[in-house]
Amino acid sequence: MGTEFKIEPNWSRSKEQIWEENFAQIDSAPNRGSNLRSLVYFRKVALYAAVAAAVLLLPFIYVERISTEMAEHTKFILPDGSSVSLNAGSELSYKPILWFVSRRVKLFGEAYFEVEKGNTFTVLCRTGSVQVLGTSFNVFSREERFDVACITGSVKVTLTGNRGVNQVIEEGESVYMNEQEGLTKLLSPESKSVPSWINNVFNYNSAPLEEVIREIERQYNVKIEYSGDSDDIYTGSFSSQADIDELLEIISLPFSLTVSKVEKDYYKIR
Repeated sequence: MGTEFKIEPNWSRSKEQIWEENFAQIDSAPNRGSNLRSLVYFRKVALYAAVAAAVLLLPFIYVERISTEMAEHTKFILPDGSSVSLNAGSELSYKPILWFVSRRVKLFGEAYFEVEKGNTFTVLCRTGSVQVLGTSFNVFSREERFDVACITGSVKVTLTGNRGVNQVIEEGESVYMNEQEGLTKLLSPESKSVPSWINNVFNYNSAPLEEVIREIERQYNVKIEYSGDSDDIYTGSFSSQADIDELLEIISLPFSLTVSKVEKDYYKIR
C-alpha cells in the first residue's frame, strides 16, 4: 500500500498576519529611484556652484601677458587707451577684467608708458614700483638694476620692502636704485624726450661695459661671452640697426679687447 500524506493548510493566521509576513519587506526596502534622483540633483547643484565660483573668480585669476623676444620691440594699447612700448626681452602682465577698478601692471625688462588720465596707474617691478595719474615715463627693471625716467608730469617711485624709501620725480628727472642710498635722483635733460631706444638708439654715460654688452645681446639675439674687466666703463651710443660685427669691434677697441666670432650668433670678447 502506498503511503498517504495529508496536508492541511494552517488557517489559524489572519490575512493581516499573512500580509505582514510577505509584503512588509517590500514596504521597508529603500526607495532606490528616489535616492538616484537626489544624487543627480546634488550633482547639478555642485556643478552650478563650481561654475558660479569660476565666474566670480575669473576677474582675479585671468591675466593678459605681452612679451617680446630678443631683437624684438612691440607697442600696444591698454584698455583705458594708455600705450606701452616694450623693449627686447621684456614682459608685461595685467588683469583686463579688473582694469578700470585697478590700473596695475607687472613689468620685467624695459618699457615706455604714455598713461591716460584717470585713477592711479601702478607699475610693479621686482625691486620697486611706480605710481602715476597721467603722464609718460620709462622704466628699466632687470636683475638688480631699477631705473625710472619721467618724460612728462610726475611719478612716485618706491622700493619694494622699504616703505620709507621713495622719491617723487618730475619732467626731466630720473631716479635709480643704489645699494648705499636706496634711490638717487638725477636731473636728466634727455629725459624730456621719448627714450632713444624707441628709435633703436642706445645712449650710455659712464655705464659698465658688461651692461652695454648685455643690451647688445638682447637687441641682436646673440650670445656674447665677455671676459673683460668688470671695472670697464663705457660712454657712448650705438644703433641696433648697425652691423653687429662692426659694432662689437668699435665698442671693444678703447678697452684693448679682442672680438672673435665662434659661430653664427656666438661671440667672445676678451
